Amino acid sequence: MHWFFHLIACQSGEVRFEQPELIAAALVPKGTYEIGIPTSMYPTDTLLSRRVTLTYDYLIAATEVTLAQWLRVRPELPAQYCTDDELQVLSRNHPVRCVSWCEAVLFSNAVSRMDGLEPAYEVVGDFDWDISAIHCNERAQFVRLDPKASGWRLPTEAEWEIAAHGAQAKPNFERIEKSPEKMAWFKETSDNRVHAVATREPNEIGLFDMSGNVFEWTWERYAAYRSTQVTDPFHFEVLIPQIYTRPIKGGGFMTPKEKLPVYSRANASPSLRHGSIGFRLVRTWAP
Repeated sequence: MHWFFHLIACQSGEVRFEQPELIAAALVPKGTYEIGIPTSMYPTDTLLSRRVTLTYDYLIAATEVTLAQWLRVRPELPAQYCTDDELQVLSRNHPVRCVSWCEAVLFSNAVSRMDGLEPAYEVVGDFDWDISAIHCNERAQFVRLDPKASGWRLPTEAEWEIAAHGAQAKPNFERIEKSPEKMAWFKETSDNRVHAVATREPNEIGLFDMSGNVFEWTWERYAAYRSTQVTDPFHFEVLIPQIYTRPIKGGGFMTPKEKLPVYSRANASPSLRHGSIGFRLVRTWAP
């Protein structure tokens, strides 16, 4: 069985998901991008305005991984926080949630194998779907990423933020802040519940729910930034001792409006399964 995807137009507009188990993806070209908090807001070491140069193109999924996409790979839905009756009435186009960072890594490799791609992650030891919270937190530190592999993976924090800004060289901070209700499900608009993907307007390259709905796991360990200019940041830069968490980006359906800007940073233990956390896939693009 193969897992197919299709490219979507790199502009705003309606994207129809006629086969919701398939991945729709947008292409982000290599180049230099400005990300982070505006300099006028006095950035700190962990929230820094900086310039990121990417030497490769990458694909990023138009939506968060959905229940339909999860079920094509895994016969069971995640359990913790999601075993109530609400789960049974969610559509196949709702984002999967209550998945740990470790499960997102395993899912990425599984999708890659189904698509005949080279898995991006190397995992060691007893790293499987039944991994305990303690072992997940411990062994997450030893997962290795091959950034040149063709397979699906979690985005780096920089990749996620560049895509959230619509792959613009200079971000438009007012776009989401002026009319967030058009593009995001958040505390003031969500009615305290998660919504199906792609039910708000997309950004400039056709990505949905980059703000709100569910937080999204990213790849690297949470850390301070190294400098205001960096190339291909695949790994943490300045170690924060005793911090082993992973960044989660974008906010969720219970996030207040003022916390929605894409430069906002939150983090969680790799083992955390929570009803407000899901994920989205990317892969390095080599046609």
